Amino acid sequence: MSAMFSITHRQIECFLEICRDFHFSNAAKRLGLTQPPLSRNIKELETAIGARLFDRNPKNVRLTPAGTAFLDEIYRLPSLINRAVSSAQRAQNGEHSILKIGFVGALLGFDLLKIIDEFRSSFPKVQLKLIDDSPASLLEQINNDALDGIFLGLMPNKLSPNLNTLVWKKERLLACVPTSHKFANAKHITLKKLAHENLVTLSPQIAPAYSNLIDQLFESFATKPKVVQQTDKVPALLSNVAAGIGTAILPYTAFSQAKSHICGIPIHSSKAKVSNTFVFRKNTRNTQLIELLAILERSN
Repeated sequence: MSAMFSITHRQIECFLEICRDFHFSNAAKRLGLTQPPLSRNIKELETAIGARLFDRNPKNVRLTPAGTAFLDEIYRLPSLINRAVSSAQRAQNGEHSILKIGFVGALLGFDLLKIIDEFRSSFPKVQLKLIDDSPASLLEQINNDALDGIFLGLMPNKLSPNLNTLVWKKERLLACVPTSHKFANAKHITLKKLAHENLVTLSPQIAPAYSNLIDQLFESFATKPKVVQQTDKVPALLSNVAAGIGTAILPYTAFSQAKSHICGIPIHSSKAKVSNTFVFRKNTRNTQLIELLAILERSN
């Protein structure tokens, strides 16, 4: 811990600049330095850490194992410092706080809008910035500290140990079929019947937890679902259903975006339900996020 207090922002800046192209002269020029003070900053940084960060020879520069480990942990520090400075300046100028929340567009139904409205009514001075993106992209952004929280839908297959989840809503799954489908007027449908249907689904790369759910629904039939089309967005998936390409399995919120063009049939199975999750960082001290979590807990 004591080494951290002897490390300067300039030393970190020099280290990261060298890591851009592993060329000391180029890094010095970009920083407006000559090479000796750049080298001195790196030497002082290595002394503070107690490890050599770069291997240098006349032909190339490369990171040592210690340098690689240091880079993995430190590369976000300048942006974090800039964010801290910016936040302090906004507070000094009386500007409002910003809460950055990501969501999957298919989840933007009445329940989520109600939560957003409640938060805005309770905290009118907080600017709520909403970002619509895919589950995979949202997880990447919250892992990189670009978002404060995300409405993700299904629980992700893998979650970073520094993240936590809160279930804020549960929904039944529906079989979504075109209005001309033979099951369009059915009161419910079994998974056994759906096992023989052509399915349109979301891409596993975009929504891995959803893809895993579809596989789990049909695992008791010892068969893989008959997937004939994959899309990257729910609206495209619903369009494929309306066009008669196949059947989709979705929660009501997603189905409701096209319920005037397709039919949603309840699936008769205890497994045919989903829990919608909100993902956030553990031990958060963000007071606005804590207030949002309280609203979500009350809604459950």
